[in-house]
This record gives sequence, C-alpha cells and structure tokens, in this order.
Amino acid sequence: MAEITMYCCTSPDCRSKFRDESETCFFCDYEDDAETVALKQQLNELATTVNSKEEFVAGYLMIKPDATSASLIGDYNPIDGLGERLGWFSPSEARQLIDKIRSEKQSGA
Repeated sequence: MAEITMYCCTSPDCRSKFRDESETCFFCDYEDDAETVALKQQLNELATTVNSKEEFVAGYLMIKPDATSASLIGDYNPIDGLGERLGWFSPSEARQLIDKIRSEKQSGA
C-alpha cells in the first residue's frame, strides 16, 4: 500500500487536509478582498445611523442598487447587534421592503 503525506489545516478545530504543505484552507485562511472590506465598513456605518429595517433597506439600496432579498439578508445578518435591535428579516419581508423602496424611488416619493 502506498503512503500519501497529508498536511492538516493549522486551525485546531478544522479537519481539512491538503497534499501540499503550502496550500491554504478555504474555510480558515480566507481573507476578504478590499472591495468586501469596504462594503462591510459601509454597512456597519449605515447600521449605526438607522432606526428601522426600512431605513436600513433604503440605505442599503443606495450602496447596492441591484440587491436581492437574499443579498440583503446575507449582508444584514452578520452586522453585530443589528438583528437584535431592529429585528430579523424574513425573505418575504426583505423582498417587500426592497420593492416598496424601489417603487417610491421611481415615483419620486
């Protein structure tokens, strides 16, 4: 039987293994690119200025005009304390607020 040398991820809780010593772990060694870091910073700043989910969505659509309900929820949920403070979105609520704000913007309201 042949032996294959495997290298483990450096994170003690990760069970990923690699064939090459220089490989990085997709789960543990991931670093956000500059664009993602900037987006997270904008969203965190937005979160400190809003008092409702509707205000957050309005600001979010200014940052990401082509956003979907899934992207809204995906960007909203990781912001520390925001869901606890304003409440969590259901997919239908997110879609309704996006549609409402886009409609108001188009009608000039």
